[in-house]
Amino acid sequence: MRRTFWKMTLLGLLLAGLPGASLLADDATPAVKTTVQRVAVFKNGLGFVIRQGEMPAGAEWLMLDRLPEATLGSLWFGTDRAAVAEVITFRESVTDTVPVADVRQLMKANMGRNVSLTHGLAGIPNPLAGQLLPLAEGDQPNPPPQPDPRISAARPLPTPEAGIELVRLKVQTGPLLGQTILFPLNAIQSVSFTDEPALVTRRIRQEPRARLRLDGVASGGTLTMAYLEKGLHWTPAYRLDITTPEEAGLVMEAVLVNDVEELENCVVSFVVGFPSFAYADVSSPLSLDQSVADFLRALQSGGNRFRRNLDQSMMTQSLANIADYDLDPATNYSAAAPSPGESQEDLFFYHQENVTLKAGERARYSLLSAAVPYEHVYLLELPDQMNVDERGYRRNSGQPDGDTVQVWHALRVKNTSGLPWTTAPVLVVKKELPVAQGLLPYTAPGARNTVRLTVATDVRAEVAQTEEARTVVMISGDDYEKVEVAGQVVVHNGKDEAIRLNLVKSMTGTVMDSQPAGEMRKVAKKILAVNPQSEIEWEFDLPAGEKREITYRYSLLINR
Repeated sequence: MRRTFWKMTLLGLLLAGLPGASLLADDATPAVKTTVQRVAVFKNGLGFVIRQGEMPAGAEWLMLDRLPEATLGSLWFGTDRAAVAEVITFRESVTDTVPVADVRQLMKANMGRNVSLTHGLAGIPNPLAGQLLPLAEGDQPNPPPQPDPRISAARPLPTPEAGIELVRLKVQTGPLLGQTILFPLNAIQSVSFTDEPALVTRRIRQEPRARLRLDGVASGGTLTMAYLEKGLHWTPAYRLDITTPEEAGLVMEAVLVNDVEELENCVVSFVVGFPSFAYADVSSPLSLDQSVADFLRALQSGGNRFRRNLDQSMMTQSLANIADYDLDPATNYSAAAPSPGESQEDLFFYHQENVTLKAGERARYSLLSAAVPYEHVYLLELPDQMNVDERGYRRNSGQPDGDTVQVWHALRVKNTSGLPWTTAPVLVVKKELPVAQGLLPYTAPGARNTVRLTVATDVRAEVAQTEEARTVVMISGDDYEKVEVAGQVVVHNGKDEAIRLNLVKSMTGTVMDSQPAGEMRKVAKKILAVNPQSEIEWEFDLPAGEKREITYRYSLLINR
């Protein structure tokens, strides 16, 4: 009995997709024209669109003027009067006129007109004047009619090749007068008309449509359609003006990329946050651009592709201070008033009112303008040099002792705007001249972040490490060598002004002491780890022309 029930259910679903199922809504089904009211645009190429349209009174079935290519599970319909009981999608033939784009369309649009054609065929008078005729039923690319006897038999008319497009012309002048010939379309070199030619042609295309059946007869009201689709994207960028000491002018802009929607006086929300849409690469089964097999394949693989894409830094927010210097420059900035915004869960939405943008167009908007405090800081980051992992095993690569490392000149900026800053490229300028371009990482309100400018060639650092002691210890039945390491960093300030230096030393092991005392941080050990990941951070002012020596000691375990 249970098996019979499933057979009947599947049969019903299959019959619902047949053309006859749509006959419940006849040709007089009223159409609902929907327009975009709101769009939430993410940086990963997705947009959440809300469309609305007014429903006619007394209708049970409605025809939608547009069926979007929505992602799986994101296409929803609703009204403020009656529930949507059924949705049927199909393709409808639509005829319109478009400008002619090539010779084939030009010939088709001017059937019956008198033309003069120049061509590249040997053995035929050139040019040929005559009347364009449509291809007759049964016309095939076969030898043309026999030439006039006045034309040498040594130069017969060419035989068109099979599978090519043909032109049918009734010749009105010359030795072929009165004959109707066929020759290849691709042989035409130029066309001239005795009268004004038609420069538009009819086009028939298949457009996706949807019929909706309401649960009852609606007395007017509003139909709402919401969906997530690809083809909408926004790219943020910053301009940081440091002309004024200690206070920078920050402008955040958004470039909206629209490939799919017709936007007219709608609200666009630019989303800051970490989007998580597990089936963004899978189209809704209501769409008509895929077979059942295509849908099942996409369902099996689409989610995994999306999760891999989440690793791209420009799609998500990053709290790490990692600069990317391969970003395009940002231009066309202005100091406009900040856009209103709101928070929803872990996302923030910058709202832009009255956006009008056609599909295929791009637009730039200013979302934020604020004066924020900043300071110059010089960064020195020293990685681990002992090439030993958390479990005490030796690694093959590392930085040798005694290297002169790079010191970065950076800006430390504090977010006092009250709004979150998304990860984006930042162009630093001073007195209208460019200083550098870097990456401003995600910065919450009240937090600080750094923007790297350039390597400070006149601030140098020398690093050295030596082994002080080595003893054998046993841990959980395994033999280890406990190594005590002493390190030294000497920083020289060759500038003619004092600088603030931020020095961070990373190491695998346990910090024993440092001079001067720095801020020590230890990362919790993993289950099988014998060495913690540790850091020491110093920050101090270094006068012009002077140098500073910093020492530290730590121990680590090496598996024997």
